[in-house]
Amino acid sequence: MAGFSVPFSGSAIPVDPASSEVGSRQPADHIGTSTVPGTSPGSNAASPPQESCEDDATGCGRLLKALWPSSDLWHQLGTLDRQTHIFRNITVGGACEAVDLARSISDGGTDAYFGCAEYSTPTGRTSSNAASAIAFWLDLDCGDAKAANGKGYLTSGDAIAAVERFCVDCGLPPPNFLVNSGSGIHVYWVLDKSVPRETWQQSAKGLKKLTHTFGLLADNCRTADIASVLRLPGTRNFKYDPPKQVSLIHATADRIGRSTMLNAIEKACLQHCPAATNPPLRMVPPCKASPPSESHLRLLQAILDCLDADCECNDWFRVGAACFNETGASDKGFELFDAWSRKGSKYDGIITPRQVWKTLRLDHDKPIKIASLRRMVEARGYDWLSVCDSAQEQFGYIVVDTVEDK
Repeated sequence: MAGFSVPFSGSAIPVDPASSEVGSRQPADHIGTSTVPGTSPGSNAASPPQESCEDDATGCGRLLKALWPSSDLWHQLGTLDRQTHIFRNITVGGACEAVDLARSISDGGTDAYFGCAEYSTPTGRTSSNAASAIAFWLDLDCGDAKAANGKGYLTSGDAIAAVERFCVDCGLPPPNFLVNSGSGIHVYWVLDKSVPRETWQQSAKGLKKLTHTFGLLADNCRTADIASVLRLPGTRNFKYDPPKQVSLIHATADRIGRSTMLNAIEKACLQHCPAATNPPLRMVPPCKASPPSESHLRLLQAILDCLDADCECNDWFRVGAACFNETGASDKGFELFDAWSRKGSKYDGIITPRQVWKTLRLDHDKPIKIASLRRMVEARGYDWLSVCDSAQEQFGYIVVDTVEDK
């Protein structure tokens, strides 16, 4: 079985010629050694002409051209200002325009992202506006804190090795693009034809179930969110000081057959993921001082999974206040808040969260509740409905009140 070697990883993800519908497989070609490939025969008829982007050293244009094959659909970049914590979406046309803009954004000291899907209209980066996606993706975090909390891997090499095992265990084709985000690994399976939104969402939910079944530590909020944004090669990750470089570490000219990938996910789910037997759960916001339902706690957990515990003090307080009010000041609400706080590097013991908890009261005339968490989640670039859908996938039917905080 042929394989490819990923720089720095010490790991190889096997490539099985029989696992792809692409006619002839070519050796893996790393960045800077070849031009951007065109789409394979039988791929999207609406593919734009290959533009000449001066980005061979970073692979930014190469990744964008692979994921944005359509000239008649819209595309999205995103920026995150770490001073104001405001996430802004920017509608763009083609890959070269996005490469230049992303480079300018990053040179200005701001995080740059791109929307992985293609959109029907320029009105916004929402799951309902997504037309299709030509790839599936995973976001794996790395680092001492993530590994210690069971939320990621110690090193990038460990993460890539885990993806290798996952593909072999599930019978999935190997990914054909890998990006080092500066804090982890972004994994892409780029296909030869785009997948319509509804079909993509169904298959992505299956991929997400497989990551749970096999214990692959991927970000729950990204895998099945068609409105996801991820980092661009050639930009910098300003979450760190000094900032870390984002780089494309592996790419091949091969494209995975669409039906090959969809069938592989379906087959693996049928073999390895037991069908849900629990009755659907229905959640409504608890009344003040009433015990929280399990489904509400699970929804809050899904929301907290999208938020960074190393946030500003005011945001950290708002998370605690929302947990307090949404759970009727219950011990389970505090446990959620404290467990989330522990993920941050600033955590200095249970005393501080408990002190904050004791200052809160249920009869406040303007309580901080789930609407504040929604704004925080959306400010980090997540699609709110996809986050709710994530909780629904795992825990049954959920009804969420998103009325603004009074």
